[in-house]
Order: sequence, then structure tokens, then C-alpha cells
Amino acid sequence: MNYNLLEEEWLPVLWKNGVTNRVGIIEALTQAHRIRQIAASNPMDRVAILRFLLALLYWCKWNTDDVNAPPGGSIPEEWINFLNNHKQLFDLIGDQSRFYQDHDVGGEEVAVTNLLHDLPSGTNIAHFRHVKDFHDGLCLACCAVGLLRWPGFASASKFGKKEQMAACINGNTPAYSIRTSSNLLETLWLSWPSSSPVNGDAPVWKGADEASPPGFLKNMTWRSRSILLAPQDIHSGCCCYCSKPTDYLIKEIIFRPGWPRPSKEPWTDDPQLLWVENKDNRGKVKRIIPKWPGPNEALEGHAAIWRSVLQGLLQYPVVNQTVPTQFHTTLVGASQALYKHAETHIVDMPGLDSNITQDLLNELNWLRKLSWKTTSARTIDWEKRPKGHVVIDALCSTAGKGQAIRSGLCVFSFLAEKELEEAFERLIQDLASADPADTDSHAQWLGNWTEEVREIIYRNVREVIGFTTTGSPLHRREARHQANEAVRKLFLMKGAK
Repeated sequence: MNYNLLEEEWLPVLWKNGVTNRVGIIEALTQAHRIRQIAASNPMDRVAILRFLLALLYWCKWNTDDVNAPPGGSIPEEWINFLNNHKQLFDLIGDQSRFYQDHDVGGEEVAVTNLLHDLPSGTNIAHFRHVKDFHDGLCLACCAVGLLRWPGFASASKFGKKEQMAACINGNTPAYSIRTSSNLLETLWLSWPSSSPVNGDAPVWKGADEASPPGFLKNMTWRSRSILLAPQDIHSGCCCYCSKPTDYLIKEIIFRPGWPRPSKEPWTDDPQLLWVENKDNRGKVKRIIPKWPGPNEALEGHAAIWRSVLQGLLQYPVVNQTVPTQFHTTLVGASQALYKHAETHIVDMPGLDSNITQDLLNELNWLRKLSWKTTSARTIDWEKRPKGHVVIDALCSTAGKGQAIRSGLCVFSFLAEKELEEAFERLIQDLASADPADTDSHAQWLGNWTEEVREIIYRNVREVIGFTTTGSPLHRREARHQANEAVRKLFLMKGAK
């Protein structure tokens, strides 16, 4: 049989006219100006496919005579011809070279469900979707998409030295921020890497191995797993992932460890990696990749994840441009093979100069400290009195833990954080629209933002006090007054600075 990814329909896309279907690589590239976006339902697949196409175009460019910057109108015909001349590298099944696979991988066969995070495998039973190993299978299109996930989304596993699986090049829980446009072609150009090619660099499908020079192509196609599809038979039936009937159903694969990560740190030259810079207690700057909070993590972490995303985008070098851009940021949460979750946060970011960017970062840092002292439930240390929490200090005895108030904050702070996020995004748009030389307007927007935050925090605290304070209405009124006074002092301190 023959299944070549340049021609077969396997990439899910949404066309600008609203139609969705699957296309081959060549059609996706030649019609990229008519495609709205990648239409995979899983956020990891949307990112993985975009990263694959980006690496593919980068490989074409540096192996042809085109040394100019990427064009804006269409993919150069020379690049398409280059791909067609290497058509055999994109065969998914066969006795010769197989795309993203390793013929020399050894080991026992395992169920194909190991290929996709969405499907339960082994002892992983915490799923709404249920499949039977070696009985249910995947179609070739879903297998191809699954192969693309591992370079950017592989998680480490620890089941003995022989079974050790390394994380992807950016760790267990990477975060990728994609600058998007009105069509797939422009989205790819917006992510075009600025790094120069490395001599000897190559993608996995062109022979990159563990010892080859690391560069953009090798790192974007990092072999986190050694995989071989269908070492034995190919069956017929319905795909357990997309439900489509097929005569080419894969039920078994060989699935072994790939290359170990070259460093504990992420690949800092990744053009789509999102990171934030924070200072520790000693003033040392640390780069941190934000991750989606897991089911056992603090509730305030779920409510306030938007702050880390916006901080990372404000620190993103490309933001300091004049062109507004929409960012799709995909964050991953993982917990040792039992739990993996991906979520996408979408925000419109206008062009900002460096002074406005710094002001916004300062306001975001102030809001983080303010929330920590007022609306955070501090569920990480539930059995300890939260130090420096002004509401607890104002209303509870020195021995009290304030658990009733903190329970109320767990309930109401999600809504408050949503309001704060919307208010901060309005501040971004307001400051971007103002004349940088107009200091009065600049100060007015910052003042309006502070007042809006004050009202949100006050209202949140009042609601919590009203539901958790026992006794007479006068007692609740006094409690609200004491809490408001404690919060008011924090805003006075900001004004003094």
C-alpha cells in the first residue's frame, strides 16, 4: 500500500468560507491563503501541525536557491517542487523510509492508543473515552497527526530505566503562543524564525539523529519517542478517534524512548515558546514557562492563569511593533501520565512601545501583589493562617485561620478575576490608542484602571463578608467596614508611590 502525506487528505483545516475537511501537505501550502486555520479539535494538534508546517517551509527555504525573506503572497513554486522531489520521505507506511518513524526501533508491540494523549492506555483509566487495546485502532490520518504531537508535547514517564520516556525539548508542560492572522499563510509567516541556519542541521525525516548538530529543524522535529506504526498487520474497521471507516486501521505500534533532552532548560530560541521573567527573593531573574494548573493545584492558580499569559505576551519581543496581533496561547498541564490537559487563551494585543509595555508590566505586578493580600484564598496552606492577608488580619483573631472567609473567596474570586482580566485588557487597548507624548491622558487611563480594580476588589470582599460573617446585620456591616478599611490602605500605598 501507499500513503503519502504530500497527497493524502490528513490535515484538518477550516477554509475561509466556513467549510472544514482534510487536505494533504501540498494542498495546504498552495492554498494556505484560502485556509482560515488548522481545524483540529485538540489544542495540542493545532499547535503541533503549525509547528510542523513551519519547520517544513524552513527546510524548503534553506535547501533551495531562495535566500530572500519569506514572501507574503504565496508559497514559492520552487519550494513545492523541492517537496515533490523528496516525496518518498513522506510515505507513512512501507518497507522503505517512513515519515517520523524508526525502522530500527526494537521492543515489543504495544497498543496504538499510546500514540494519542486523548486515549487511555495501560493503567490510565481516568478517561471519558474508552477503548480496548489491540482491538480498537486508528486510521492513518489520525496516526499522522499523532506523530506530530511528540516533538512539542511529550511528557516524561518513570517506569524503570528501560522504560524511561523523556519529555519534549521544552519540558513536561510547555506553553506555545502563536501569532495568528486572517489566513494560514500569514500565520506561518508571523512565526518565521529569525535564527540563521546551522550547518548540518536537518529535520528527523531527513536523517537527523541524536549526534547531529542542533538547530531549528532538528529541535522543531525532536524525536521524543521512537515509533514504528503497524509492525505486523493492517486491519479494516472504524477509527476509534475520528470514527471514520477505513481499510487501513493501525492497532499495534512499537513505542520506545527517543532522545533525552539536551538540557533541563527549555529551548530558548523556540520562536513560539511562551515564558515569563520573574525575580526571586534574591533579585535573580528566572525564566519560567507558565503551565495550566492541575486538578490538585490551588484554586487561585486556575482563576489567575490569565496574568501569566499576559505577562509573557508583554515580555514577548514581537509585541513591541506597530501592528496589532491576535495571540493564541496554548498551555499544558500534566501530572505523571494520569493527567494531561491543554487549554488555549486568546487575546488581541495591539502594538505597544517600550514605555507603555513597562507600565503595563508594573500594573500587572501590582495587581498580583494586591490579589495575594486581598482575594487569594491561599488554599496551598489551608491549615495555616495566611500571612499578610489584610482581610483575614482585619477580621480574625491572631490564632484564627480564616477558613470560612477563604472558602468564600474560593467561590467569588473566579468572577472577580474575570472582571480584572477584562479591565486589564481594556487598559492595554486604552494605553495603545493614546498619544505617548500625552502624559495627562496616560495618567487618566491608569487612574481609571486603578478605580476599576478598587471597585472589583471591594465588591468581591463585601460579597464574601456578607455570606460568611455570622451574627446580626450590624455585625456584618462592621465586618465589611473593617475589611474595606484594610483594603483602602493598600490603595493609598499605591497612590503614595
